[in-house]
Amino acid sequence: MTDSGYRVRKAVFSDISSLAQIERSAAELFSTVGVDVGDAVVEPSLLTTMMENGHLWVAVDSNDQPIGFLGGHTVDSYFHIAELSVGGGFQRKGIGTALMNGMAQDVQQQGFKDVSLTTYRALPWNRPWYQRLGFLEIEPKDMGKELVKLVEEEAKHFAPDSRCVMRMQI
Repeated sequence: MTDSGYRVRKAVFSDISSLAQIERSAAELFSTVGVDVGDAVVEPSLLTTMMENGHLWVAVDSNDQPIGFLGGHTVDSYFHIAELSVGGGFQRKGIGTALMNGMAQDVQQQGFKDVSLTTYRALPWNRPWYQRLGFLEIEPKDMGKELVKLVEEEAKHFAPDSRCVMRMQI
């Protein structure tokens, strides 16, 4: 347990049902800058697959209740972060960084050398935060086929120029 009263651990099946509410709570921040992210959340079946593959982490409070999570999967040869969400009442307390650190340590032990993600380019809590953690923006020519396909799929839901792809070596 940290001084802030939370810890990061691998997710278990009983955590899955609470993650959609965390994701919705985290998304409320986007509405403060006029970005409509809708009500889409990561499907429980996908979260379960991530958990079964050892690719879903939760930050939990002192009662072992999830307050944030990070999940992902393999895209090309990278570990790709599909979602990182911290509940609205728990943001800006180092929980996202703790989730990133826990994930990076685990996936490095699993043999991954790089972590990738897509994020909003202009929002102050997205790209700049990831840059502070060591992520660099990458160009399409530096992406594998699976990552290019993922970006093309995202472009159906987001303005392509509003998003960027980032990668960090671990």
